[in-house]
Amino acid sequence: MNTYLITAKPSRFRLVVRGVCRWIPRILVATGLALLGVAVFALRAARALITLAAYIAARAEYAASAKAGRQPFGQSLGVGVAEAFATEFNRTRAQTAA
Repeated sequence: MNTYLITAKPSRFRLVVRGVCRWIPRILVATGLALLGVAVFALRAARALITLAAYIAARAEYAASAKAGRQPFGQSLGVGVAEAFATEFNRTRAQTAA
């Protein structure tokens, strides 16, 4: 075996490629986590605005339904959802008890 092959050092190109292969996944993961953090922060910051918009929409719907003399659509929808939830809850509770 040639002694040059045993003692040969890696070239600069190989060192650069090895460094790039080590750092690219780290950089990609750090970038992904940073983007996820920005998205979560934006949603948490917008939470108060979303709540305010929902409150204003509910008040506007209530005022319009009072003026029209009809039941609010959100209220009738909410009653149906609550009844369906109660029915499903009672059915599941009866199945687990039996």
